[in-house]
Formats: sequence, C-alpha cells, structure tokens
Amino acid sequence: MAFNQLFLNHLVSAINVVDSRRHLAHHKKTLASIGYPDLFIKKTPQSSNLFGKFSSCFLSNEKALRWHNLSEHKYAFFSIEKFVSLKGWGFDYLDIEEGTGASNQSFKKVDLNESITEAMYSKYDILIDSGTAEHCFNIGKVFENYFHLLKPGGIVLQFIPFLSPNHGFWSINPTAVFDLSSCNPIKITHCGLTAYSSYHDYFDCNGLSIDIDPVRRFGIEVKMNSIILCFFSYKKLFKRNFA
Repeated sequence: MAFNQLFLNHLVSAINVVDSRRHLAHHKKTLASIGYPDLFIKKTPQSSNLFGKFSSCFLSNEKALRWHNLSEHKYAFFSIEKFVSLKGWGFDYLDIEEGTGASNQSFKKVDLNESITEAMYSKYDILIDSGTAEHCFNIGKVFENYFHLLKPGGIVLQFIPFLSPNHGFWSINPTAVFDLSSCNPIKITHCGLTAYSSYHDYFDCNGLSIDIDPVRRFGIEVKMNSIILCFFSYKKLFKRNFA
C-alpha cells in the first residue's frame, strides 16, 4: 500500500511534536519507514497550494506510480525522504527488499518476522508504516520490533487493514491496538477506521469514517465490497521489555 494526502497532515504534526522538544534541540532526529514510503497527492485545484509550498518534494517516480496502478496525469509522487531531509532529519527505510525505493544508504534490509538486533533499539524518533505489517506472518513480532525501534517519546504512525480481502495475511481490530497499550508503556494518540469503495478512493481521500469502541463489539454498515483501513498512532513512553 502507500500513503495518501491525509497522512501528510499526521506526519507533519508528529514531526512538529518531536521538533518542539527542547531537550532534543541539538540531537539529530531520524525517521524510519517500513517499506519505501510512497505518498501520492491527487492533482486538484484544492491541492495546488501543496505543489507551491513543497515543490522540491514532488519528484518523478514512474516506478512507484506503476507499482500502485496510478496515472501520472491524475496523481503526483510526494517524496517523504526529501521532505524529512529538508527538515534536517535522517531517513531510513526498512524492508526485506528494496521495493520502489532507490538502492542507496537509506535502505536497511530487515526481516520483521525475526527479532531485530539490540543495536537497532531506540534508534528512531518516528516510525511510519503504510501497510507492511499485515504481509509479515509473525505479526506479533512486528509490533514488538516497532516498539523497540522507537526511542522513548518516539511516535508510530501506522495503516493496517481492518477489511481488505486477501491483502496480506492479517487484518486487525481496534481492540488489538488498545490492548497493546494496556500491556506496554505506550500512549494511543489516535485510532480510527475509514471505509473506501476502492483503493483509488483511498488515494483520493474519499472515505467514510466509522465510529468504533476501543474494546466492545460494534456494528458497521458498509457495502460488502468496501475496503476498511485502520489508522493508529502511539507514543512510546519509556524503554521496557515488550509484553
């Protein structure tokens, strides 16, 4: 999967939160992306201000557009790697293969089904995942690795399917996110579901928010061919063994 324009708002907010911490003012901040972070902006009159404000971040990437079956006439590729570097941040992307990213020093080969090395613990200020966790068979280990990759105070921004037939191995219920926080030193800052009629509607940011309950069962009324994505974010409070 990839990110849409709405994700950019979440990312900017997270970067601003980390940059506002005075005790980190002279420390190099680093963002980790799980998989290369393709982000597409639909070309509309409403998005034209983004093209002016962040013109240097809109790059040609035919490979990514083809990968996601998108037209360059309708969508523009926004480089998160370029965006964070302009803010003085470091950037790594972690994956088992390079995917749509370039073969350069920012790529770190990692199998998230296995425990990461302790050398990677507490390395990143922000971790983003547009939809990789569900493709890892050992998904519990993925959540554990994300926790350890973050520095204390670090922020996770993650998409994962709630309903997307045969998209990866796993889907998730919101209760998994809240139970994760009840067992570990993390603070949930956002958790929500959004229904889309197709992935093109997702890239167009044309979705329907669904009311959820953190732990109780709840009903939803959507078309059977809908795609429902869960987006959540949390802050790691301090180091500890993962439960």
